[in-house]
Amino acid sequence: MESNSKFKMQNLLKTIRYTLPAIRLQTGFTLIELLVVIAILGILTAGILVVVNPIDQIQRARDTQRKQELAQIQRALEVYYNDNGTYPDTVPFGDLWPGYMEKVPQDSNMPYKYGLDAGGYRLFAKLDHCVNDSQVGPQVIPCSDPYNYSATSSNLTVAPCPATLCQGQVASPTSTPAPTSTPEPTATSTPVPTATPTLTSKYVFVTSQVYNGDLKSAGSGTSGLDGADKICKSLADNSTVTNLHGRTWMTWLSDSTNGPGTRFTKTSSYNLIDDTLVANSWSDLITQKSDSSYLRHGINVTENGDVLTSSASCTVWTQTNSSGSSDGNPCSDWSTTSFLYSAVTGGYLATDNSWTSSCGGVYCNESKRLYCFEQ
Repeated sequence: MESNSKFKMQNLLKTIRYTLPAIRLQTGFTLIELLVVIAILGILTAGILVVVNPIDQIQRARDTQRKQELAQIQRALEVYYNDNGTYPDTVPFGDLWPGYMEKVPQDSNMPYKYGLDAGGYRLFAKLDHCVNDSQVGPQVIPCSDPYNYSATSSNLTVAPCPATLCQGQVASPTSTPAPTSTPEPTATSTPVPTATPTLTSKYVFVTSQVYNGDLKSAGSGTSGLDGADKICKSLADNSTVTNLHGRTWMTWLSDSTNGPGTRFTKTSSYNLIDDTLVANSWSDLITQKSDSSYLRHGINVTENGDVLTSSASCTVWTQTNSSGSSDGNPCSDWSTTSFLYSAVTGGYLATDNSWTSSCGGVYCNESKRLYCFEQ
C-alpha cells in the first residue's frame, strides 16, 4: 500500500515538471515585457524621424524638381534666342510650346513667373526649403518673399521678383509657411541691378458704343486709325471707372498698311477693367494654345464695367488677323460708310482666333464696337 502511494506521487511530480514549461511557452510575453518593447520601438521611431525628417526630405525633393524644371525652361529659352535673336515675351507654362517643349513645366502650388529685363529674362519659383546657397539667400531674395528663387539669362544677376510680376501671389495651404522671424535687410540696403522687368499689366475693354466704318470722322482724327484711337481715349476719360482716366489707348484695328503688330507697345500683360486676365503678354495674345484658344478670357467688359453676354460673333471692327497684322484695306482705310466697302470683324465673347477675325465682308454702313488697349 505504501509502495503504491509512493509510485503515484512520483508520477504526479513528473507530470508537473513537464507541464509547467509547456504552460510558460503557451503564455508568451508578460505585460511588462510588451510595454518595454513598445517603449523601445517608440524611442527608435522618434529617433529615426528626427534624423530623417520626412517632411524636410519631401520639401527638398520638390525644390530639386523646381530647379531642374527652371533649368529645362532655360535651355528652351536659349534655343528660342538662337532661332529668333531675342527672348520671347512670354512662356506658355503648362502648355505646348511648339518647336521648343512638348509641355512647359508648371508648379501647381505657386506658378512659375517669367519676365523680360534689359534684353534678358528672369524666371522665378517658390522654394519650400529656403536656404543660403551659392545663388539664392535671404540677403538677395528674402525667404519670406512670395518667390524666393530665380534663374536668369547670363547678362543678369539675381534680384527679387518685381511687384508688377509677383505681387499678391499666395501659396496654397499645402505649402510651407514663410518664416515669421525678424526680416532680413530690405532691398534698399542690398545692391541690386538698376534695370527692372518691363512686364506691366495694362487694361483692355470693348466700347459701349457702336460706330460705322467712317472712324476718321467719328473720332475727328487725321486718319481712320487716329480717329479710332481718339474714340477709345474719349470713352476711357469719360468712363464711370475713374481708374481709366488719363491713360493712353490704341484700338485693336488695322488699315491697309498698319496694325496692332506695328503700333502697339508689346511689353505688357492685358487685363479686363475688372482685373480678369486676357493675356500674359503680347506673345501670349497672338499665340495659339493647345486648346486652340488665343485669349485667356473674351474681351466682353466695356469701359463702364458693363459685361456683355450676347453671343453675336460679328460685333467688333478689327480688320486684323490673330497675329496682329493687317487683313487688307477696310472701309477705304476707315473713312467711308459706303456699302460698297467692307471690313473684317471679331466677336467679344470668343477666345479662339474669331475674337479678332470671325466675319469678313461686313459692310461699312453697319455699326460695330471697337477693342481698346491701354499702351
